[in-house]
Amino acid sequence: MTTKKINILVLSYVHEGGEWIATQRLIKMLTELSDSLRFFLIGYTEGFKVDINSFEKILYIEAENVNRPFSFLRKLFFDFFKVRRAIIKLTKETESINIVLVSYFLMIFPLYSLYIIKKERVLFLFHGTKCIIKKFSDIDYRKIVILILERLALLLSSSIVVPSKFAEKFVQSLIYPLSYKKNYYLLPNGIHEIYLKKYSQNSLVAFRNLINIPISNKIILYSGRIVQYKGLEILIDAFIKILNFQRNLSLIIAYPKSSSDPQLLNLLNTTIREKGISLKVKFVTDIKPTNLAKIYKIADVLILASELEMAPLVIIESLASGTPCIATNTGNVEEVLSQVDPNLILKDKTSDEILYKLEYFFSLPKIKLQTMINNSKKIAQKYSSIKSTKTFIQMLESLAV
Repeated sequence: MTTKKINILVLSYVHEGGEWIATQRLIKMLTELSDSLRFFLIGYTEGFKVDINSFEKILYIEAENVNRPFSFLRKLFFDFFKVRRAIIKLTKETESINIVLVSYFLMIFPLYSLYIIKKERVLFLFHGTKCIIKKFSDIDYRKIVILILERLALLLSSSIVVPSKFAEKFVQSLIYPLSYKKNYYLLPNGIHEIYLKKYSQNSLVAFRNLINIPISNKIILYSGRIVQYKGLEILIDAFIKILNFQRNLSLIIAYPKSSSDPQLLNLLNTTIREKGISLKVKFVTDIKPTNLAKIYKIADVLILASELEMAPLVIIESLASGTPCIATNTGNVEEVLSQVDPNLILKDKTSDEILYKLEYFFSLPKIKLQTMINNSKKIAQKYSSIKSTKTFIQMLESLAV
């Protein structure tokens, strides 16, 4: 008996960030668990491209570069039509599209302008907001436009897939009072098997030597994009403070260059240089997955002091690697870290609070620390998302009927 093929179009922003990584892992897991699903990608990109075996066909759309005046609005206008043309092209070359998964808010508008698929067969994969406005000085017209478009994209979507219950409540707050009209599907972020892999001590020591970190130093890790609201400024400040009484420490900042903020990176480098701690801080960029897994393994603790997260991948990746985390109480962080040790959850977003948590962590007895490491691995495996992905497959198959 031949299984009916279900063609699924994915509209996504392809970049070195959590949104794309989560989308990529989801598609890979879906193809591994089901022979009936066939995926086609239209990837909006600013230069970053990746070949993925999970897709039958990939069309990349280069983000438009537009000069002033009104460069941002003109860019949105041109990008809209480029995405629209790509959708027309791919749908003509494909027998039929049964379902559309959208993970980038901007791409929902050209899709609906074409009327090629029923609204009920479009799922919005929500991974977070593109901008945060915390104070009046943060406001500019670009952020206002993005906030409006994000909300419109959610309002146009009848079904929204979220990585955590926190994300569902966050979406509901964005589109209140119309939030009750939506269907919400909980699909936790999955762990890549590379973070569960065991590495020999010799290979980890060799890697440590490669990035020039003394074997006697304990390692604090930040992994992710260098952008505003990730708490990097207060992390550097806390690191400077803890060095005053504990010198055998190193800070690794592992980040993707293409999707990070160069101005913030320059600011961090200036602070590090002026404080005379350049030898203590290692910036590692554009890392291969195997090397990132090794960075998690050699680190003693990961810090994530973000203003806002939905279900941070770095937390479960780090725990799966056996590296405990200290993190802000946002997204599903409390749900995850309370199972490891509630004392690892930051009560506020200050350098003194990070310092306090680091002092607590580094003072743990060896037996308690080893128990924490073992529990971290076990807890991370609960978030493998295989069970929820199988349920998601059943939902996709029912939609395609």
